[in-house]
Amino acid sequence: MPKSGGILRLAHREDPVLEWDPSRTRSISLFQVASSVFGGGNLVRPCRENSFEVCPYAAESWESNGDNTVWTFTVRDDILWHDGEPFTLDDVEFWLELSVFGIKQGDNERLPNRFLSADLSGLETIEKLDGNRIRLNFSEEKPHLVAQLARPHFAIAYPKHLMQPEIDSGNITVSPLDVGVVGIGPFMLDNVQKGSVVQVRRFDSYFETDDHGQRLPYLDGIDFFITMNPDAMDAAFLSGRVDGGARGPGFNLSKERAGVYERELGDDVQLVRVGFYGWGFDFNIVHESPVQDVRVRRAIALWINKQDAIDAVMGGFGEKFTLLDPGNPYTNPDFTTWLIYDDSRREEARVEAKQLLVEAGYPDGFTLKENCWTVAQQSCEYIQAQLAELGVTMD
Repeated sequence: MPKSGGILRLAHREDPVLEWDPSRTRSISLFQVASSVFGGGNLVRPCRENSFEVCPYAAESWESNGDNTVWTFTVRDDILWHDGEPFTLDDVEFWLELSVFGIKQGDNERLPNRFLSADLSGLETIEKLDGNRIRLNFSEEKPHLVAQLARPHFAIAYPKHLMQPEIDSGNITVSPLDVGVVGIGPFMLDNVQKGSVVQVRRFDSYFETDDHGQRLPYLDGIDFFITMNPDAMDAAFLSGRVDGGARGPGFNLSKERAGVYERELGDDVQLVRVGFYGWGFDFNIVHESPVQDVRVRRAIALWINKQDAIDAVMGGFGEKFTLLDPGNPYTNPDFTTWLIYDDSRREEARVEAKQLLVEAGYPDGFTLKENCWTVAQQSCEYIQAQLAELGVTMD
Protein backbone atom coordinates (compact mmCIF):
# COMPACT_ATOMS: atom_id res chain seq x y z
CA MET A 1 0.00 0.00 0.00
CA PRO A 2 1.26 3.54 -0.71
CA LYS A 3 2.60 5.46 2.27
CA SER A 4 0.26 8.12 3.65
CA GLY A 5 0.66 11.23 5.76
CA GLY A 6 3.02 14.16 6.05
CA ILE A 7 3.04 17.79 4.93
CA LEU A 8 4.65 18.59 1.60
CA ARG A 9 6.49 21.94 1.56
CA LEU A 10 6.68 23.65 -1.82
CA ALA A 11 7.99 27.00 -2.99
CA HIS A 12 5.46 29.08 -4.92
CA ARG A 13 6.36 32.13 -6.96
CA GLU A 14 3.69 34.56 -5.71
CA ASP A 15 0.37 34.83 -3.90
CA PRO A 16 -2.54 33.23 -5.79
CA VAL A 17 -3.80 35.87 -8.20
CA LEU A 18 -7.15 37.38 -9.22
CA GLU A 19 -9.19 36.29 -6.19
CA TRP A 20 -8.62 32.59 -6.91
CA ASP A 21 -10.93 32.81 -9.93
CA PRO A 22 -10.03 30.34 -12.73
CA SER A 23 -12.29 32.19 -15.16
CA ARG A 24 -9.93 35.17 -15.03
CA THR A 25 -6.53 33.54 -15.50
CA ARG A 26 -4.72 30.38 -16.54
CA SER A 27 -1.58 31.43 -14.68
CA ILE A 28 0.42 28.89 -12.74
CA SER A 29 0.51 31.58 -10.05
CA LEU A 30 -3.03 30.47 -9.30
CA PHE A 31 -3.21 26.87 -10.44
CA GLN A 32 -0.18 25.39 -8.69
CA VAL A 33 -2.03 26.16 -5.45
CA ALA A 34 -5.68 26.20 -6.54
CA SER A 35 -5.70 22.77 -8.20
CA SER A 36 -5.18 21.23 -4.78
CA VAL A 37 -8.43 22.85 -3.63
CA PHE A 38 -10.56 22.77 -6.79
CA GLY A 39 -9.25 19.44 -8.08
CA GLY A 40 -7.32 18.42 -11.17
CA GLY A 41 -10.26 18.60 -13.56
CA ASN A 42 -13.97 19.29 -13.89
CA LEU A 43 -16.33 16.72 -15.38
CA VAL A 44 -13.22 15.05 -16.79
CA ARG A 45 -9.47 15.34 -16.29
CA PRO A 46 -6.23 14.35 -18.01
CA CYS A 47 -5.31 10.80 -17.05
CA ARG A 48 -2.53 10.55 -14.48
CA GLU A 49 -0.78 7.80 -16.42
CA ASN A 50 -1.00 9.53 -19.81
CA SER A 51 -1.91 13.21 -19.98
CA PHE A 52 -2.85 12.89 -23.67
CA GLU A 53 -5.82 10.73 -22.67
CA VAL A 54 -8.99 11.75 -20.82
CA CYS A 55 -10.25 10.12 -17.62
CA PRO A 56 -13.41 10.55 -15.55
CA TYR A 57 -13.52 13.08 -12.72
CA ALA A 58 -16.80 14.59 -11.51
CA ALA A 59 -18.47 12.70 -14.35
CA GLU A 60 -18.09 8.92 -14.26
CA SER A 61 -19.08 8.45 -17.92
CA TRP A 62 -20.21 10.33 -21.02
CA GLU A 63 -21.64 9.75 -24.47
CA SER A 64 -22.49 11.75 -27.59
CA ASN A 65 -25.04 11.47 -30.35
CA GLY A 66 -24.14 10.58 -33.92
CA ASP A 67 -22.98 14.03 -35.04
CA ASN A 68 -21.42 15.14 -31.73
CA THR A 69 -23.91 17.97 -31.20
CA VAL A 70 -25.35 16.46 -28.02
CA TRP A 71 -23.17 15.31 -25.14
CA THR A 72 -24.52 13.63 -22.01
CA PHE A 73 -22.47 13.25 -18.82
CA THR A 74 -23.36 11.02 -15.89
CA VAL A 75 -22.19 12.84 -12.77
CA ARG A 76 -21.03 11.07 -9.62
CA ASP A 77 -23.43 11.27 -6.68
CA ASP A 78 -20.80 10.95 -3.92
CA ILE A 79 -18.99 14.29 -4.23
CA LEU A 80 -19.07 16.88 -1.44
CA TRP A 81 -18.03 20.49 -1.34
CA HIS A 82 -15.55 21.23 1.42
CA ASP A 83 -18.30 22.70 3.62
CA GLY A 84 -20.12 19.36 3.51
CA GLU A 85 -22.82 20.29 0.99
CA PRO A 86 -23.46 17.77 -1.80
CA PHE A 87 -22.14 18.54 -5.27
CA THR A 88 -25.14 18.31 -7.62
CA LEU A 89 -26.25 18.83 -11.21
CA ASP A 90 -27.25 22.34 -10.16
CA ASP A 91 -23.58 23.07 -9.48
CA VAL A 92 -22.53 21.76 -12.89
CA GLU A 93 -25.20 23.84 -14.60
CA PHE A 94 -24.23 26.91 -12.54
CA TRP A 95 -20.52 26.50 -13.39
CA LEU A 96 -21.25 26.12 -17.11
CA GLU A 97 -23.63 29.08 -17.28
CA LEU A 98 -21.23 31.40 -15.48
CA SER A 99 -18.26 30.19 -17.52
CA VAL A 100 -19.85 30.13 -20.97
CA PHE A 101 -22.50 32.85 -20.85
CA GLY A 102 -21.54 35.17 -17.99
CA ILE A 103 -24.16 37.44 -16.42
CA LYS A 104 -25.57 40.84 -17.26
CA GLN A 105 -27.69 42.81 -14.78
CA GLY A 106 -28.47 46.32 -15.98
CA ASP A 107 -25.17 48.07 -16.61
CA ASN A 108 -23.22 45.44 -14.69
CA GLU A 109 -21.67 42.51 -16.49
CA ARG A 110 -19.79 39.39 -15.49
CA LEU A 111 -17.72 38.23 -18.43
CA PRO A 112 -17.57 34.53 -19.30
CA ASN A 113 -14.38 32.48 -19.13
CA ARG A 114 -12.97 33.47 -22.51
CA PHE A 115 -11.13 30.17 -22.95
CA LEU A 116 -13.91 27.80 -21.89
CA SER A 117 -16.58 29.81 -23.70
CA ALA A 118 -14.51 29.57 -26.89
CA ASP A 119 -14.13 25.80 -26.55
CA LEU A 120 -17.84 25.44 -25.79
CA SER A 121 -18.99 27.84 -28.51
CA GLY A 122 -22.39 26.94 -29.85
CA LEU A 123 -23.69 25.69 -26.51
CA GLU A 124 -27.42 26.35 -26.72
CA THR A 125 -29.07 24.60 -23.79
CA ILE A 126 -28.19 22.60 -20.68
CA GLU A 127 -30.61 19.90 -19.52
CA LYS A 128 -30.65 18.11 -16.17
CA LEU A 129 -31.87 14.53 -16.64
CA ASP A 130 -32.81 11.58 -14.46
CA GLY A 131 -30.00 9.31 -13.38
CA ASN A 132 -27.81 12.26 -12.31
CA ARG A 133 -27.13 13.10 -15.93
CA ILE A 134 -26.58 16.47 -17.57
CA ARG A 135 -26.93 17.07 -21.29
CA LEU A 136 -25.22 19.77 -23.36
CA ASN A 137 -26.87 20.69 -26.65
CA PHE A 138 -24.77 22.46 -29.28
CA SER A 139 -25.63 24.18 -32.54
CA GLU A 140 -22.45 22.80 -34.11
CA GLU A 141 -20.47 19.58 -34.05
CA LYS A 142 -18.15 19.16 -31.05
CA PRO A 143 -16.09 16.04 -31.79
CA HIS A 144 -13.28 17.09 -29.41
CA LEU A 145 -15.43 18.34 -26.54
CA VAL A 146 -14.16 15.92 -23.92
CA ALA A 147 -10.52 16.64 -24.73
CA GLN A 148 -11.23 20.37 -24.56
CA LEU A 149 -12.92 20.03 -21.17
CA ALA A 150 -9.95 18.07 -19.85
CA ARG A 151 -7.73 21.14 -19.78
CA PRO A 152 -6.81 21.37 -16.09
CA HIS A 153 -7.40 25.12 -15.75
CA PHE A 154 -11.14 24.66 -16.40
CA ALA A 155 -11.78 24.07 -12.71
CA ILE A 156 -15.20 23.89 -11.04
CA ALA A 157 -14.71 26.60 -8.42
CA TYR A 158 -18.25 27.96 -8.04
CA PRO A 159 -20.41 26.37 -5.30
CA LYS A 160 -23.93 27.50 -6.24
CA HIS A 161 -25.24 27.43 -2.69
CA LEU A 162 -22.62 30.02 -1.71
CA MET A 163 -22.36 32.12 -4.86
CA GLN A 164 -25.99 32.41 -5.96
CA PRO A 165 -27.01 34.43 -2.87
CA GLU A 166 -24.15 36.84 -3.60
CA ILE A 167 -25.29 37.23 -7.20
CA ASP A 168 -28.89 37.72 -6.12
CA SER A 169 -27.76 40.54 -3.85
CA GLY A 170 -26.07 42.28 -6.78
CA ASN A 171 -22.51 40.98 -6.47
CA ILE A 172 -22.43 39.42 -9.93
CA THR A 173 -18.61 39.36 -10.00
CA VAL A 174 -18.47 37.19 -6.87
CA SER A 175 -15.21 35.23 -6.72
CA PRO A 176 -14.12 32.03 -4.95
CA LEU A 177 -12.24 34.23 -2.47
CA ASP A 178 -15.48 36.02 -1.54
CA VAL A 179 -17.02 32.75 -0.34
CA GLY A 180 -13.99 31.25 1.37
CA VAL A 181 -12.43 29.28 -1.55
CA VAL A 182 -14.60 26.17 -1.23
CA GLY A 183 -13.87 23.39 -3.72
CA ILE A 184 -14.36 19.69 -4.40
CA GLY A 185 -10.64 18.86 -4.61
CA PRO A 186 -8.47 16.67 -2.39
CA PHE A 187 -7.41 19.50 -0.04
CA MET A 188 -9.25 22.23 1.86
CA LEU A 189 -7.90 25.75 2.23
CA ASP A 190 -6.71 26.04 5.82
CA ASN A 191 -4.63 29.19 6.20
CA VAL A 192 -3.44 32.12 4.08
CA GLN A 193 -0.75 34.55 5.14
CA LYS A 194 -0.36 36.97 2.26
CA GLY A 195 3.21 37.17 1.04
CA SER A 196 4.22 34.27 3.26
CA VAL A 197 2.37 30.95 2.96
CA VAL A 198 -0.78 29.21 1.73
CA GLN A 199 -1.65 26.04 3.65
CA VAL A 200 -4.08 23.36 2.47
CA ARG A 201 -5.06 20.26 4.42
CA ARG A 202 -6.49 16.87 3.51
CA PHE A 203 -10.24 16.72 2.84
CA ASP A 204 -11.23 13.46 4.50
CA SER A 205 -14.40 13.13 2.40
CA TYR A 206 -12.69 13.50 -0.98
CA PHE A 207 -14.29 11.14 -3.49
CA GLU A 208 -11.33 9.61 -5.38
CA THR A 209 -9.61 6.36 -4.37
CA ASP A 210 -6.52 4.64 -5.73
CA ASP A 211 -6.29 1.19 -7.31
CA HIS A 212 -6.14 -0.39 -3.84
CA GLY A 213 -9.35 1.32 -2.74
CA GLN A 214 -7.39 3.71 -0.51
CA ARG A 215 -8.99 7.14 -0.30
CA LEU A 216 -6.96 9.97 -1.76
CA PRO A 217 -5.04 12.16 -1.14
CA TYR A 218 -2.06 10.42 0.46
CA LEU A 219 -0.67 13.61 2.01
CA ASP A 220 -2.02 15.30 5.12
CA GLY A 221 -1.42 18.69 3.54
CA ILE A 222 0.70 21.04 1.49
CA ASP A 223 2.37 24.29 2.56
CA PHE A 224 3.04 26.65 -0.35
CA PHE A 225 5.71 29.15 0.73
CA ILE A 226 5.59 32.37 -1.26
CA THR A 227 9.12 32.68 -2.66
CA MET A 228 9.30 35.44 -5.25
CA ASN A 229 13.02 35.13 -5.97
CA PRO A 230 14.43 32.00 -7.65
CA ASP A 231 17.74 32.41 -5.79
CA ALA A 232 15.83 32.36 -2.51
CA MET A 233 14.02 29.24 -3.70
CA ASP A 234 17.32 27.53 -4.46
CA ALA A 235 18.68 28.45 -1.04
CA ALA A 236 15.53 27.17 0.69
CA PHE A 237 15.68 23.88 -1.17
CA LEU A 238 19.38 23.31 -0.68
CA SER A 239 19.02 23.98 3.04
CA GLY A 240 16.05 21.59 3.39
CA ARG A 241 13.46 24.21 4.21
CA VAL A 242 11.25 23.20 1.25
CA ASP A 243 10.75 19.85 -0.44
CA GLY A 244 10.16 21.12 -3.96
CA GLY A 245 10.54 24.16 -6.16
CA ALA A 246 8.21 26.65 -7.79
CA ARG A 247 7.18 26.45 -11.42
CA GLY A 248 6.92 29.10 -14.10
CA PRO A 249 9.16 31.53 -15.99
CA GLY A 250 12.24 32.44 -13.97
CA PHE A 251 11.83 29.47 -11.62
CA ASN A 252 12.23 26.52 -13.96
CA LEU A 253 15.75 25.20 -13.49
CA SER A 254 18.62 26.03 -15.81
CA LYS A 255 21.27 23.39 -16.45
CA GLU A 256 23.67 25.34 -14.27
CA ARG A 257 21.28 25.49 -11.30
CA ALA A 258 20.34 21.84 -11.75
CA GLY A 259 24.05 21.00 -11.67
CA VAL A 260 24.39 22.76 -8.31
CA TYR A 261 21.48 20.72 -6.93
CA GLU A 262 23.00 17.45 -8.09
CA ARG A 263 26.47 18.34 -6.88
CA GLU A 264 25.28 19.44 -3.44
CA LEU A 265 22.57 16.84 -2.81
CA GLY A 266 23.57 13.84 -4.93
CA ASP A 267 21.05 11.03 -4.75
CA ASP A 268 18.91 12.98 -2.27
CA VAL A 269 17.48 15.17 -5.04
CA GLN A 270 15.13 14.20 -7.84
CA LEU A 271 14.91 16.53 -10.83
CA VAL A 272 11.73 16.08 -12.84
CA ARG A 273 11.14 17.25 -16.39
CA VAL A 274 7.56 18.48 -16.71
CA GLY A 275 5.58 19.71 -19.65
CA PHE A 276 5.83 23.49 -19.92
CA TYR A 277 3.66 25.69 -22.10
CA GLY A 278 6.68 27.38 -23.63
CA TRP A 279 7.20 31.06 -24.16
CA GLY A 280 7.13 33.62 -26.87
CA PHE A 281 4.75 36.44 -27.62
CA ASP A 282 1.30 36.70 -29.12
CA PHE A 283 0.35 39.12 -31.88
CA ASN A 284 -2.57 41.45 -31.30
CA ILE A 285 -4.11 41.54 -34.77
CA VAL A 286 -7.37 43.16 -33.62
CA HIS A 287 -5.92 46.67 -33.40
CA GLU A 288 -4.46 48.26 -36.50
CA SER A 289 -0.72 47.67 -36.69
CA PRO A 290 1.89 46.16 -39.04
CA VAL A 291 1.35 42.68 -37.58
CA GLN A 292 -2.08 42.51 -39.20
CA ASP A 293 -0.07 41.61 -42.32
CA VAL A 294 0.75 37.88 -42.27
CA ARG A 295 4.03 38.61 -44.04
CA VAL A 296 5.15 40.69 -41.07
CA ARG A 297 4.23 37.95 -38.62
CA ARG A 298 6.10 35.37 -40.66
CA ALA A 299 9.14 37.65 -40.91
CA ILE A 300 9.27 38.00 -37.12
CA ALA A 301 8.85 34.25 -36.63
CA LEU A 302 11.62 33.52 -39.11
CA TRP A 303 14.00 36.03 -37.56
CA ILE A 304 13.92 34.90 -33.92
CA ASN A 305 16.54 32.26 -33.14
CA LYS A 306 14.65 29.61 -31.17
CA GLN A 307 17.62 27.60 -29.94
CA ASP A 308 19.44 30.71 -28.76
CA ALA A 309 16.26 31.68 -26.93
CA ILE A 310 16.22 28.34 -25.12
CA ASP A 311 19.88 28.73 -24.17
CA ALA A 312 19.64 32.37 -23.10
CA VAL A 313 16.31 32.42 -21.30
CA MET A 314 15.81 28.84 -20.14
CA GLY A 315 19.40 27.95 -19.39
CA GLY A 316 19.34 25.30 -22.12
CA PHE A 317 16.41 23.41 -20.56
CA GLY A 318 13.87 23.27 -23.32
CA GLU A 319 12.93 22.04 -26.75
CA LYS A 320 11.65 23.72 -29.87
CA PHE A 321 8.06 22.84 -30.66
CA THR A 322 5.11 23.84 -32.80
CA LEU A 323 1.53 24.31 -31.61
CA LEU A 324 1.78 20.73 -30.31
CA ASP A 325 4.04 19.70 -27.43
CA PRO A 326 7.21 17.75 -28.37
CA GLY A 327 5.81 14.56 -26.82
CA ASN A 328 2.43 14.78 -28.52
CA PRO A 329 2.00 11.73 -30.79
CA TYR A 330 0.47 13.94 -33.50
CA THR A 331 3.49 16.25 -33.78
CA ASN A 332 4.97 16.28 -37.27
CA PRO A 333 8.33 14.49 -36.81
CA ASP A 334 9.94 16.60 -39.55
CA PHE A 335 9.17 20.04 -38.11
CA THR A 336 12.80 20.67 -37.11
CA THR A 337 13.69 20.71 -40.83
CA TRP A 338 11.26 23.55 -41.54
CA LEU A 339 12.96 26.84 -42.34
CA ILE A 340 11.49 28.50 -39.25
CA TYR A 341 13.10 25.91 -36.92
CA ASP A 342 16.21 24.65 -38.74
CA ASP A 343 19.35 26.10 -37.09
CA SER A 344 21.50 25.17 -40.07
CA ARG A 345 19.43 27.51 -42.29
CA ARG A 346 19.55 30.63 -40.11
CA GLU A 347 20.95 32.91 -42.82
CA GLU A 348 18.39 31.72 -45.36
CA ALA A 349 15.59 32.36 -42.85
CA ARG A 350 16.82 35.87 -42.11
CA VAL A 351 17.17 36.79 -45.78
CA GLU A 352 13.56 35.71 -46.33
CA ALA A 353 12.45 37.65 -43.23
CA LYS A 354 13.93 40.91 -44.53
CA GLN A 355 12.43 40.34 -47.97
CA LEU A 356 8.99 39.80 -46.43
CA LEU A 357 9.21 43.14 -44.59
CA VAL A 358 10.10 44.86 -47.86
CA GLU A 359 7.11 43.24 -49.59
CA ALA A 360 4.86 44.31 -46.71
CA GLY A 361 5.99 47.92 -47.08
CA TYR A 362 8.33 48.15 -44.07
CA PRO A 363 11.86 48.14 -45.51
CA ASP A 364 13.08 50.33 -42.63
CA GLY A 365 11.21 48.43 -39.93
CA PHE A 366 8.58 49.79 -37.54
CA THR A 367 7.74 50.20 -33.85
CA LEU A 368 5.47 47.92 -31.80
CA LYS A 369 4.19 48.26 -28.26
CA GLU A 370 4.98 45.23 -26.10
CA ASN A 371 3.01 44.15 -23.04
CA CYS A 372 5.32 42.07 -20.83
CA TRP A 373 4.64 40.13 -17.64
CA THR A 374 7.02 41.03 -14.84
CA VAL A 375 7.94 37.37 -14.38
CA ALA A 376 8.74 37.11 -18.10
CA GLN A 377 11.05 40.10 -18.29
CA GLN A 378 14.04 38.07 -19.42
CA SER A 379 12.01 36.55 -22.26
CA CYS A 380 10.75 39.96 -23.35
CA GLU A 381 14.23 41.46 -23.32
CA TYR A 382 15.50 38.61 -25.50
CA ILE A 383 12.77 39.15 -28.10
CA GLN A 384 13.34 42.90 -27.97
CA ALA A 385 17.06 42.48 -28.68
CA GLN A 386 16.46 39.94 -31.46
CA LEU A 387 13.92 42.06 -33.32
CA ALA A 388 16.04 45.20 -33.04
CA GLU A 389 18.38 43.52 -35.54
CA LEU A 390 15.43 43.15 -37.92
CA GLY A 391 14.55 46.84 -37.56
CA VAL A 392 11.54 46.23 -35.32
CA THR A 393 11.57 48.40 -32.22
CA MET A 394 9.69 46.94 -29.23
CA ASP A 395 8.40 49.76 -27.02
